[in-house]
Amino acid sequence: MSASTAASRPLRVGVIGGGNIASLHLGSYDRNPRAEIVAVADVNLDRARAVADRWGAARAYGDPA
Repeated sequence: MSASTAASRPLRVGVIGGGNIASLHLGSYDRNPRAEIVAVADVNLDRARAVADRWGAARAYGDPA
């Protein structure tokens, strides 16, 4: 893959953790026109879903234990 091909593709982003620091990172990704936020994972599935909904991520994951 050439550098120009890679530069034209979106950067698909998944974030682990749904706390305050994750929101800072997600805000930066959201402002980047090349980034696509696709997933959020957190120990608490409800929090992961809430953060995913807020930032438009299609998937949310929690701790199955």
